[in-house]
Amino acid sequence: MVASADVTETLFVTCGHCGRSIGLGPAGRPRRYCEGTDCQRSRAAARKRQSRDRKPAPATTVTLGTNADLFATVSDLYLNDGDVIADVTYSTGRFWKKTDLSRYRFLASDLLPRRDKRMTVTACDFRALPYAAGTIDVLVLDPPYIHSPGKGMLATRYNGLATTDMISYADIIRLYRDGMTEAARVLRDGGQLWVKCKDTLASEHQRWSHITLQQIAHELGMYSRDLFLLVPPAPSAVTTGRWARQLHARKVHSYLWIFETGGFRRRG
Repeated sequence: MVASADVTETLFVTCGHCGRSIGLGPAGRPRRYCEGTDCQRSRAAARKRQSRDRKPAPATTVTLGTNADLFATVSDLYLNDGDVIADVTYSTGRFWKKTDLSRYRFLASDLLPRRDKRMTVTACDFRALPYAAGTIDVLVLDPPYIHSPGKGMLATRYNGLATTDMISYADIIRLYRDGMTEAARVLRDGGQLWVKCKDTLASEHQRWSHITLQQIAHELGMYSRDLFLLVPPAPSAVTTGRWARQLHARKVHSYLWIFETGGFRRRG
C-alpha cells in the first residue's frame, strides 16, 4: 500500500493557480498548471518573471571566436555608460562590430586612418596622443606585433609595411612600451589600458610577449586586473614555412591584458 501511495503522489499534483489536481504532462513530466485560461496566464507570467530574474552567464577568461566576440564580452564586464574610450589603433574598427558604441564617448584614431561609416577616425601616433593627462577612462592598444624586417608573407596585412615595416621583435616591444607609457599619461587614476598581444618566436627562441608586457605595465605602476585568451574558431592555415620539421607548437591564440592605473597604490 505504501508503494501505491507513492505512485499516486508522483502522478498527481495540484495546479499552482487554482489548486485542482492535475496529472503528468505529455512527456511524462509533472505539470505546475492546468489547462484553464487563468491558470495558463499565471503560467506565462511566472515564466516571464523567471526570465527577468535569470542572471546572464558569467564572463570567462577564454573566448572561442573573433576579436569582436572578445571585445563584446569584455565591454559588458568592464565598461560603464558614458565612459571615454580611446582606441588608438582603431584600423577598420573590427574589434567593436558587436559592441554598442553609442553608450560611450568613443575616440577613434590610427597612424593611417581608414574610412569608417560609424565614426571619424583621427590621424595620430599613439606615442604622442592629442589628449590631456588624466582624461581617458579606457585606452585600447593593439600595435602590429608581427616581426619580419622588410618582408614576410603577412607584410601586406594590418598596414604592416606602411606602419612598422615589419620591424624586429625588440623594436615591437619598444613600440609597445612607448605606447603604454603614453597611455599611462592620458588615463585617469583608476583607468584601464587594454592591450592586445600574442606570443611568438624570434631567432628560434620563444618570446613570451604577454609576460614582457605585464612587466612593463608593472614598471609603469599599473595593476594586472585581468587577462583574456582569444582562440579562433578555425585552426591557422599557416604551414611550417621553410622548415622541414616543426620545432615548436603553433601559437593560435592571442591575449587581451586589462591593466589598471593606480592599482598597486589602492591595493597596498
